[in-house]
Amino acid sequence: MDNLSSGILISVVGVGFTFTALGVLIFVIWLLQKIFPFKPEIKPTPSTESNDEGRIEKEYRAAAAAAWWIIQDNSKSSLGENLAHGPGRWWQNIKSTHGSRHGK
Repeated sequence: MDNLSSGILISVVGVGFTFTALGVLIFVIWLLQKIFPFKPEIKPTPSTESNDEGRIEKEYRAAAAAAWWIIQDNSKSSLGENLAHGPGRWWQNIKSTHGSRHGK
């Protein structure tokens, strides 16, 4: 068998395998839909809706408070303190080991 024939055979087998796998997937989905049929959504009563709205509002407030606290905690920067202390030990060691590049 020459290269062209073997290439075509590999392509046909690959396409066949792909469509067989797709068919099996579609069959499994169909079978699961038959085993577990769709149930319509139950609408909540008006009294339940008002309780849900209050609960959801409390959840939103708690989430907003947590987000504000995280933002405030992360926004504290120590850049000014670090600049006031000057260069760190690493920079001082590099400068003393290698000297200045500008001949100073």
